[in-house]
Amino acid sequence: GKKYNTLRVKGFIYNPYKTMRQVIQGVWPRFTKYFYRPWNYNEIKSTRLVIIGIHEINPEQVASELK
Repeated sequence: GKKYNTLRVKGFIYNPYKTMRQVIQGVWPRFTKYFYRPWNYNEIKSTRLVIIGIHEINPEQVASELK
């Protein structure tokens, strides 16, 4: 949110303890998360996010903070 001047987040979250992929989307400060559907057998199970901010965002720093 405010730390990165985040405007919008959208994507999928991989949780190794769940069989379904989770959707996250929102506009600061309101975000929703919900389980969408099971992962397909041929899909790469990984978290994929698009983050839109006012200033340049360091993807490595954001990824380390999400872990």
